[in-house]
Amino acid sequence: MTGGGSGIGRAATLIFARSGMDVVIADIDEVKARGVAEEAAQIGAGALALRVDVSDEESVRSAMQQTEVRFGRLDVLVNSAGVDFHKELADIPVEDWRRVMDINVTGTFLCMKHAKRLMLLNKYGRMICLGSSSGIYGMGWPAYSAAKAAINGLALSAARELALQGITVNVVAPGPTETPLSLDLWANNPGRRQRLESSVPVGRVAKPEEIGAAIAYLASEEAGFVTGSILVIDGGLTSLMRQQTPAPAPAPAS
Repeated sequence: MTGGGSGIGRAATLIFARSGMDVVIADIDEVKARGVAEEAAQIGAGALALRVDVSDEESVRSAMQQTEVRFGRLDVLVNSAGVDFHKELADIPVEDWRRVMDINVTGTFLCMKHAKRLMLLNKYGRMICLGSSSGIYGMGWPAYSAAKAAINGLALSAARELALQGITVNVVAPGPTETPLSLDLWANNPGRRQRLESSVPVGRVAKPEEIGAAIAYLASEEAGFVTGSILVIDGGLTSLMRQQTPAPAPAPAS
């Protein structure tokens, strides 16, 4: 579980632990990873906390090796690590653009690349990538939306490649969710949450546990016939986008 130290990653990790799975919590913040590992261990799961920089291939390779040594196999990969960047197109420094792409896209790619080797040993695996409704309809900031759209393309291509190898690849695309990052943003802009909730048909944002439950389903044996799918969980927000029609073109000048 990359990004397993908080938010959706933490919620999904604890759901896995309650179901009897052993868990590896990989996070750039080792303190948070250790905290979630302790929670999982208290539930009764085998738990390993690792400091991992998903944008660094050697860090990812080492995490996979440590997972294999500790547990002997890898059945499920959840790519939950990610960052956002709140700038409009013309205001994005290229180094920040690269950081968003390195963590969100390259990090997802590297984890999938090295997880594939372990999963092929048993001809079984579940890869779940955290996308976003922003990656489908471009409702977020440009760098974030572009990164999440790239994750969709990567996952769908990988799903085709791995379909006959017993490995499924899917995307969970949440809408507005009550994660620590979101709570920090809303604290600095109190009206933003209210505007978001008023725009969502169900009238609220998601709880991390609701997204985690969807991840848990896709990670299960029962989801063996589900691959190459993007599961949008946004309280109906994207249904409004589909219903919107373009404004009529202005009449030609006479």
